[in-house]
Amino acid sequence: MMNNGSNLNFFDEKENNFSRGDNFFEAKYDSKQNLEDAMSSTDKRIKYHRHSLHQIQNLEEVFKKNLHPDQQQRTELGKKLNINSRQIKFWFQNRRAQLKNQLERYENIILKQENIKLRLEQMSLMNAARRRPCCFKCRYHIVYGKNL
Repeated sequence: MMNNGSNLNFFDEKENNFSRGDNFFEAKYDSKQNLEDAMSSTDKRIKYHRHSLHQIQNLEEVFKKNLHPDQQQRTELGKKLNINSRQIKFWFQNRRAQLKNQLERYENIILKQENIKLRLEQMSLMNAARRRPCCFKCRYHIVYGKNL
C-alpha cells in the first residue's frame, strides 16, 4: 500500500516512538530560531555573483598566459581584482572546460567535413565503377581488353 507525503511516519528520537510527518521538522529543530537559521543558511548559498567586465578581461588575459595558475598566482590575482582566490580557481576550472568543449566542437566540424568529402569520393568511385564495362560471366571489369 502506497502512502502519500502527509501520511509518512518518521521516527522521533525524543519520544522513542513513531510520529506523524508533520512533526518531523519540530523534532529535528527544537526551536523556530534553529529552523530559521537553517533556512537562511541555504539562502546564503544560493547567492550568485557575476564578475565585472574588467575582472573578466583580466582573468582572460591571465588565462591566455597560464591555464593552470598556482595558489600564489590566484591569491595575487584575487587581491588585484578583489575576488576570492576560490572563485578564481573555479573560474579557471570552468574556463578550461569551456575551452575543451569549444575544441571538441571544432574538431567535430572538421571530422564531419572530412566525412562528407570521403562519402562524395566513395560515391563518385562507385559511379565510375558502374560505368566501366565488365565481363558478364565473371563480373570482372575489363580494362583495355584485359581482366583485372
